[in-house]
Amino acid sequence: MSNKFYILLFIFVCLLNISCSEIEETMPHKYTNQYFALQINIGSEPYTIDPSVNVTSDTLIYFKHIFEGLVTKDKDGKIIPAVAKSWSISSDGLVYTFNLRDNAYWSDGKGITASDFVYSFRRLFDPQTRSKYAYQYNVIKNTKAIFNGELEPKFLGVEAIDDYTLEIILEMPITYFLEILAYPTFSPLREDMISKFGESWTDNPLTFIGNGPFKVVERKFNEYIIMEKNEFYWNSSEVIPSRLEFILKNNNEYSLDSVKKGILHFSRNFPRDQISSLEKDGYIHNVPRISSYFYFVNVTNSVLSDVNVRKALSLAIDRNYIVENITKSGEKPAAALVPYGVPGFFGGFRENGGDYIDITKDNYEKNVKEAKKLMMLSGYPNGNNFPTLTFTTTHGVHKYIFEAIQKMWRENLGINVVMEELEWSDLVKKRFAKRIDIASGGWNGDFNDPINFLSIFLSSSPNNNSVYSNVRYDDFIKTATLITDSSHRMMTMHKAEELLIQDMAIIPIYFYNEPLLVCPKLKGVIYDSMGQHDFSRAYLVE
Repeated sequence: MSNKFYILLFIFVCLLNISCSEIEETMPHKYTNQYFALQINIGSEPYTIDPSVNVTSDTLIYFKHIFEGLVTKDKDGKIIPAVAKSWSISSDGLVYTFNLRDNAYWSDGKGITASDFVYSFRRLFDPQTRSKYAYQYNVIKNTKAIFNGELEPKFLGVEAIDDYTLEIILEMPITYFLEILAYPTFSPLREDMISKFGESWTDNPLTFIGNGPFKVVERKFNEYIIMEKNEFYWNSSEVIPSRLEFILKNNNEYSLDSVKKGILHFSRNFPRDQISSLEKDGYIHNVPRISSYFYFVNVTNSVLSDVNVRKALSLAIDRNYIVENITKSGEKPAAALVPYGVPGFFGGFRENGGDYIDITKDNYEKNVKEAKKLMMLSGYPNGNNFPTLTFTTTHGVHKYIFEAIQKMWRENLGINVVMEELEWSDLVKKRFAKRIDIASGGWNGDFNDPINFLSIFLSSSPNNNSVYSNVRYDDFIKTATLITDSSHRMMTMHKAEELLIQDMAIIPIYFYNEPLLVCPKLKGVIYDSMGQHDFSRAYLVE
């Protein structure tokens, strides 16, 4: 053969090798047969890791990997089958029938049946469980009566027709019911473990049995939660990491140093003052969130019971300064509760409702003058005779935000508010005990409907840490849960939100955009606008 042939053959082989190499580098499944672990930092020790009584958004990431419900969401937020392989809905929209997989197992190899869902649903609404979320889901038949102790949990509209058929009956048809079911609160739970070990069932990996892509193999309080791939998970062939190591710390410097060294691959905590340089170096991944950040204000406090004082505190805050100089991640200043991204009747609910306070930059000086006037009308001119209040929060960016607001209140109103800095779980406990003056707070969307945010401030809501109570507001929310006409329903919720802000039951600060500290080698994470970030398809590149 001629030299020309060998030259052409050599070139072809080289091109083939390059092409194969490029394909291999872009294929995450090349890691499937390799043992590797991801180190992740969500925050400090969680308030709880029991799906029925959880109250915080950070814990959702743990649940996402340990449990799986009837349905879940794909990377685009679309509802897809999970333990239920299919379902049907009656013509009146009241009866949902789910057909379960016969190859869905618990992490100890025991098969999952419809009765496991019946148990977990009944437990959620049983008043003895003391769930602080159950009131949000009173669309299932008899939930309200059961939660109020008027009926036994066995009368809940959930029934196992057979081992692999589950029927759920609703009080009224709602278009977003499947989205509710995708929330981890509706995961199946192991009755035998909970009955035997009670509240401590989550403390030991041997009793904390789940059905998700990972299983807990080791847990040390305030230090770590270790998970390994669940070989009994029905879709385990699609799970890439062998191990997830959740480090329980709330230390910005630790997270930054560890990610840069490659010891840590993901963290929600980092020094915000370095965000610009971190973005340039490729360490920041921004996720638009359907979440609101606000301050709870205890309206039963002798000073804060005065609506003029609450309004003055709100007007004296320069929200634009906070998002531009402290959070610096594309957050939007907030003058309402329901965030952007939540649908309304036409377009978005926030776009339709607009702002209830003029918080534009040009109007800030006018807001401060109005705040001073309100304080004077309440008997506190220039802050005279105003008692020292306490603001309760946790570490990190919450602290930095308050320090800026603390200065604004001091300079604009002449008042002193001191900071009480607690660990995250302790802050949550104190808010639920209603032992606060003012406290940092917020709400992360559980399902994408305005009622999910607005029902927080029902007089009966356990999450109403402002202790706000207004009969008109309660009536608006109750009406919105009963009517089916979409335009009337949205109009009612707009009225409720307007009343909430007029009463200044909260001080809105901003709408979230979540910046995450991510190692550049980490790929394949499915980021979620409601905070349920998924690492089951994640991998590391060289």
